[in-house]
Amino acid sequence: MIKPHPIFCFLLFAFCLLPFSIFAQPNLATTPYIEVTGKSRIEVTPDLFDMQIVLKEYLDGKFKVTVAEQEAKMKNMFKIAGINLSTLKQADIDADNITITKREREVIAEKTFHITISSIPLLTSAFQVLNDLKIHNTKIISVYHSQMDSLQHLARVNAIEDAREKAKSLLSATDNKTGKLLFIKENDCFVVEGSEEDEYVFELKKMIICCTFFVRFAME
Repeated sequence: MIKPHPIFCFLLFAFCLLPFSIFAQPNLATTPYIEVTGKSRIEVTPDLFDMQIVLKEYLDGKFKVTVAEQEAKMKNMFKIAGINLSTLKQADIDADNITITKREREVIAEKTFHITISSIPLLTSAFQVLNDLKIHNTKIISVYHSQMDSLQHLARVNAIEDAREKAKSLLSATDNKTGKLLFIKENDCFVVEGSEEDEYVFELKKMIICCTFFVRFAME
């Protein structure tokens, strides 16, 4: 059996290692980079509203208007107004429960409901129905947007693009260019509800989605 010459073995070993040395990744510890913070802000008008409605029996002259009567009329008028009744839920633990409050020899029955209104025109109609029925113990619990997930995704993308533009702007004063992205971290992404309500007025404002990213780019 003929044994290969030792020099031949060494050259073969070196040749096998050659591709790895050619395509090896650069050492990130020695790669020059630039760090920037990208921000984005999106304003959008909410289109989903969670409303709380409290029905209480009361006297209309000599006649008592019961909770059951108010509930039936409210559901009927909501249906006529085009409001989706499938979102109307009783807030009490027991769906058939009626809270009884004793107040100076007077017994008052009440029920609390939650309903989600899916547009501003329907919200206006809901307020009108409740006002016509003399149901004034209502409030907006929260506001939201039906496309919130997509809007938050867009806000994140915009924040990263803002970071890239900042890096380009800063490097324009040098002989370097923005290279590949080396590191990215989301610092914050939150939503500010844009509506307020007091005893008499509901003021609708835009919701604000704010995102901040810390980004590191290689310098070329």
